[in-house]
Amino acid sequence: MVRLDGFTVTRATVALNLSILMQWSSLLFVPAIYSVLSDDLGFTQAELGLLLSSRLFTMFCSLPLYAWMSYYRPRNEVLGISVFLSFVTNLLNIYTRSYSSFLIVNIMTGFFLGGVVPVGRSLIPIYYRLEERGRQYGYFELSSGVGGFVGCLVAAMVIMRSYDGLEQWQMVYFIIAVMTIPVMFAVMLFVADPIEDPELKKYTSKTLMSYFKGLEERGETVPSKED
Repeated sequence: MVRLDGFTVTRATVALNLSILMQWSSLLFVPAIYSVLSDDLGFTQAELGLLLSSRLFTMFCSLPLYAWMSYYRPRNEVLGISVFLSFVTNLLNIYTRSYSSFLIVNIMTGFFLGGVVPVGRSLIPIYYRLEERGRQYGYFELSSGVGGFVGCLVAAMVIMRSYDGLEQWQMVYFIIAVMTIPVMFAVMLFVADPIEDPELKKYTSKTLMSYFKGLEERGETVPSKED
């Protein structure tokens, strides 16, 4: 359960930014391993380009679904499941060798990564007052750029050496998957949804508004225990 104290929103915001960093690391590292995928698996340049574009396209197509899910389930739950499933599909890529299976798993990864954007952006108006939200959205964009850079950098460094038991591209997918694990735990432990999370509904509306300033500003009545 999320602990309510003076750092609740700070911890949640850090976890959200880590999830965005992880998202773009997982999306954009693929071009850095084009050469080894081509050498080891015989994929053409057109096929390699489709791997990346399919990830991005399915990620953007899935955004409305996750936004809809966030109305009916706690946002931290939706985000946690999204991050976990992207971890699973990145591991699955280690065991795929045919192009068709590679493409299918990439499409699945893109779909599961789509939960990060709508959940993160919908929580900022709950966590922060109007004058603070622009800065927080700016941090999201910064995390996106840093994530893409980190993903490509890690992949490029990994393929510079050989590994026992795994091909270079397999090691890249493994490391990207492992990088997801601390993010997954951060999301589950720290991201709070004061509107839908049943664990937080035991608090009064006044108490929740004192921690989540966006609710206080809008004067919303949170569905919780009566004041």
